[in-house]
Amino acid sequence: MALAFIRRGMSGPRAIILTAGMLRRSTGSASLATMAKYLVRALATWPTATHWARTILANACLRRLARCEPHLLFRMQRPYLRAGLPPETALRWLREHFAWLSRNWSPAQIRAWQGEGPLHVARLGAGPLERYAIELRLAGARYCKEGELALALTLDDEPLMTAVFTVHGHGAITVLDIGCVQGAPGSSESIRQATRDLSGLRPKQAVLLAVRAFAVHYGIDAIVGVPNDAHVSLARRRTRGRVNMDYDRFWQEMGGVRLGNDYWLTAMPSRRSLADIDSRKRAQYRRRYALEDALWGAVSRGLQDCSAAVSAPIAEPPTSDTPARQSPQSAAASRP
Repeated sequence: MALAFIRRGMSGPRAIILTAGMLRRSTGSASLATMAKYLVRALATWPTATHWARTILANACLRRLARCEPHLLFRMQRPYLRAGLPPETALRWLREHFAWLSRNWSPAQIRAWQGEGPLHVARLGAGPLERYAIELRLAGARYCKEGELALALTLDDEPLMTAVFTVHGHGAITVLDIGCVQGAPGSSESIRQATRDLSGLRPKQAVLLAVRAFAVHYGIDAIVGVPNDAHVSLARRRTRGRVNMDYDRFWQEMGGVRLGNDYWLTAMPSRRSLADIDSRKRAQYRRRYALEDALWGAVSRGLQDCSAAVSAPIAEPPTSDTPARQSPQSAAASRP
């Protein structure tokens, strides 16, 4: 029925009202205040809010996702991926992300994912390493401003370190855009112990390695990371204390090069030569490099097992009222 409305040229007000009704059904009668907030904010972001509401209503998978993840409706009304990102750019990136998702995941897989939770991708090894795994999950309410998907290093099936990202276009290429790398609250001691268990490989390095393997597996052209001054929380004084991560330092350690509001990362990690490492630490680095190779292979195999034939797309192609896609030159210039 919603798709029929779209085909007849559903008005902006009707699209907003229908999505507000979805919000109430997904969160119960106590959501009246949330509905009112959604409607008021929609007025303030009217053009992009209505385009996003139409995109959700036009597709069954997105409607189902919005019912179980109601914060999805607020994407045009909150900061997203970069502080100060124009809402028109956020709208385009969201549509591109879900179009990319539809090309790589079947609707049946996505329905199962929504209903059953995280997908187990890889186990890091045997013995003490058996407690550690890589999971792919929806970003969820906690990370809804930083991206749509999350790869998490888990300890005993609980997230220890999480990287959150969105896949979208950047000019003529496709990029995996990391909006967050964050440890679980109160996990400092567990992270230190994990570093020891992983032969000196820090959990944030392990999860970035999994992200790189993910990008290579799906043929994504480049990986970009958010800098400190463009992070949606670090750029705001009220939320700055919630983030315990120096993104600039981490991306530089990982070989990132800053261009505009992005750190550009290589798909493959760099390694120090064993000849340049103190002889007393070479055995540890050999174990670490072997673990990195095993992790990369396990993630690649796990993603291959998760892959399935693609059928109907999740996101509708841009309609005539969609802001026009920019050229590669203007797309690069549009990033704040």
